[in-house]
Parts: sequence; C-alpha cells; structure tokens
Amino acid sequence: MAAEHRRGVVALALIAAFMVFVDGTIVNLTLAQLASHLHASRSELEWAVNAYTLSFAAVMLGAGAITDTLGAKRAFVTGLLVFTASSAVCAAAGSMPVLNVARLVQSAGSALLLPSALVLATASAPDEQARHRLVGWWAAAGGIGMAAGPLLGGALVALANWRAVFAVNVVIGVPAVLFLPLTGLISIGSIRAAPLAQRIGRAALLGTSQAALATTFLAVAWASTASALWPLVLALVPAGFCSGLLVPTMTSQSIAAVEPALHGAASAMFNTSRQIGAAIGVATFGPLLGTAHSLQAGFVTCVVVGAAATAVAFSLTVLVRPATVAAPAAGPDVQAPGTTSAP
Repeated sequence: MAAEHRRGVVALALIAAFMVFVDGTIVNLTLAQLASHLHASRSELEWAVNAYTLSFAAVMLGAGAITDTLGAKRAFVTGLLVFTASSAVCAAAGSMPVLNVARLVQSAGSALLLPSALVLATASAPDEQARHRLVGWWAAAGGIGMAAGPLLGGALVALANWRAVFAVNVVIGVPAVLFLPLTGLISIGSIRAAPLAQRIGRAALLGTSQAALATTFLAVAWASTASALWPLVLALVPAGFCSGLLVPTMTSQSIAAVEPALHGAASAMFNTSRQIGAAIGVATFGPLLGTAHSLQAGFVTCVVVGAAATAVAFSLTVLVRPATVAAPAAGPDVQAPGTTSAP
C-alpha cells in the first residue's frame, strides 16, 4: 500500500475513533437546554444519554462479525454514513422522541465505525511494530475524544446551542465521507499500475498520469469553489486514481534506470526524495494557505500550484527519457552452449 494511501486510511481511522468517543460524553452539556427548548422530561433526558450507550454496547459484538463478513472498508463506510446521517437528524430534531430514536441509530453507526476503523488502521501497517504503534494511536484518539467531550460540548453550547453538538459530527463526517473516494481510488490506481505499464510502457504511463493529474488538480480547484459537494467528490475520483498510478510507476522507473547492483541505492534515493518533497510541500503550502484572504482561496491557490508543479514534472518526463538498464543474461565468465574457451 502506498504511503499516501496508508496515511489517509490511518487519519480516517483516528478521526472515527475520536468521533465515536466524543459523542458518548458530549451530550451531557446539552441537557439543560434540551429541557428548556424541547420541554424534555427527566426520563427523556436520561434516554438522551443512555440511548447512545446502551445501543452502542448492544450492537458492538455484532459489529465485529459484520466487519469480518463485509470487510473493514464496507463496514466503515456504512457506519460513517449511518453516524453522519443520524447526527444530522439529531441536530434538526424538533422533539425528544425524534432525538432519542436518532441517538439509537447514531450509536449503531458508532458501533460499526469503531472495530472497522481499527482493522483498517492496523491492516495498513507494514510490520508488527507499526501495527502496535497504530493500535496505540487509535486508543489514544478514543481516550482524547472521551475526555474532550464535555469540554467541546460546553464550548459549542456556549457559542451556539445544543444543535451544534450534533451538527459538529456532520461537519466532520461529511468531509470524511470521503475523501473516501480519493483514498479508495489511490489503492485501485496502485493495483492497476503494473498491468497498464506492461501494456503501454512505464514512460508513457508516467507521462499520461502526470498530465491527467495536473488536469484533475485544476478541476479540484474549480470544484472547491462550488456550493455543492458533489463536484469536488467527482474531481477527487480521477485525482486519486492518477496518484495511485504514479507512485509505483515512479518507483519502478527509478529502479529500472540503474544497474541491478544499484537498485538498493536507487530505491533509497527515490524514497528520500519523496520525504524531502513532503517537507517542502508543507513549508510551501502552509504559508500559501494561511496568507490568503480566506481558507477557500488559500486551498485553491495550493491546488493550482500543485497542478503547475505536476505540469513541470510532466514536461521533464517528456523531455528526459532515461535509458532502462536490463540485468545481464550471464556473467563474463559464463560461456554460451556449444562454444569452447580459448587456450
């Protein structure tokens, strides 16, 4: 799995763990307003808290089996959709019965999210040590969420009202839903890179992917200015696929350009350049994002700069065609069949 895809999956898993545990405690600070705004009785207020806890516990055991049966990704997407949609219903509820039923459904989504998030995070680990580290991060995200629930709930109630406590889940959940097409298409692109390279050649695939990625970056910049979310989702789909094609293709091309004895050095150089590029990207895009008059304008600027950088890489791919070094068929001392050595 590509490093970019791995980081995206881990980030989604940690966000999910944080959201699940935040929602177990964040509602406690809304009870006074619920009693006032929705004329809730004492028992209805108790159910606003207990409906989430009891349903979560009841569904959790089955959620593990569902994760194993459907697969972690399907279970995660389903849980995230259920959690986000029910949070929106909670935020818009006009009565306590509606709110409490939505809380029951919300906790069922949470129960699906938690085990599937852990499986997704650990499945992306390259080794046992990294797997243990990811489990620790996942547990820490949940612990932070549980502790931050009352503080975050109090702040939201003070700044807005009780509806903001549930609306914040929608604000977090909707971007996560997704960005799922981007991370999913990165994986598909990585898998399809080798067959496509065999069919059209690595250099052709590299140039085509770079040109397509630069174009889709411009589409992402345009879509981010739209009021609806679906143009951005559609633009992210080819961007993710092209990114998935590029990483394994660039890796193979960098190794094929040197002699077999230097494959280790070439691989190390390529991965080092990727890390340096990531650091340069943060140093470059951070100021661009922060100095713009709005966050949206800064994002558009960053994406356009990324498109320009990708276009430069495409130009270099077209102009510079490194020779592919093949491994020798035999060593200098190996004779072809049917020949005799010189005296």
